[in-house]
Amino acid sequence: MQQGRLKRWARRGLCILLCGVLLSACVSPAKRLDHQAESLGLRSGTAVGGGFPLRYYYNAAAAAQLSGAPAEPLHIYLEGDGRPWRYGYPARDPTAKLALALELMAQDSAPAFYLGRPCYMGMYDTACRPELWTDGRYSETVVNSMVAALRQLLGGNRSGDLVLVGYSGGGALAVLLSTRLKGVSGVITLAANLDIDRWADLHRYTPLTQSLNPIEVGVAPLVRYSHLVGEGDDNVTPDIVAGFVRRHGGDYRSIGGYDHLCCWRRDWQALLQQEIKKLTMAVENPR
Repeated sequence: MQQGRLKRWARRGLCILLCGVLLSACVSPAKRLDHQAESLGLRSGTAVGGGFPLRYYYNAAAAAQLSGAPAEPLHIYLEGDGRPWRYGYPARDPTAKLALALELMAQDSAPAFYLGRPCYMGMYDTACRPELWTDGRYSETVVNSMVAALRQLLGGNRSGDLVLVGYSGGGALAVLLSTRLKGVSGVITLAANLDIDRWADLHRYTPLTQSLNPIEVGVAPLVRYSHLVGEGDDNVTPDIVAGFVRRHGGDYRSIGGYDHLCCWRRDWQALLQQEIKKLTMAVENPR
């Protein structure tokens, strides 16, 4: 009898576990990101750029600044491309399943924002169309929308105190935004596909014909750039980043033991401190 009761409890436990797995699988990437941001103690808001609503998150230090505290340098984090395609078709929701840049931002003690892209993070509206997250993911439309949203968010009155931090495809966008956004003093890219033609060739992807290519657009003359990549990264290989630096300059570091995912999150506080120190020294001691 005791054995039968144990079997019934085991079956119930298995059912509860399976139900939990199924429910978690049904949660949309945008909802999952919201839960992740909430668990990290971040707040959220919406800005409008180029007719698109863009979701953003921000930390406590940024909240104090929005409430009127003295202005400090701001860090703007940009996520990777997420999941543009699903099973060979444009995804319904391209939001990143693993929001690595969000976790990096949550470790940052400086005022920091995490800015989404048009049609990402649950911000789907009638103006959205699949090319905005597939072959046009770095297009004029996307870049202009993000620049306009940042201008609205920051009030347009900042000068020389913005640092853009971009991971993977967010690094490509950080470089593109830096050429159009006033007040940027530095850009830090992590595992960034800075030559999208070469990157597409590497993976035999369809060329991103509607996108701007960072290596062709170039850099802003007064902005300091620092590009980090993992030696073991087979998604964005070190030679792609090194090729960009050879053409446009900037600081370059290939880090042993790192790949596309490892170990940015683990070492971010130390890496960020090193990079900000280099950017600060560069500003204080211009060439």
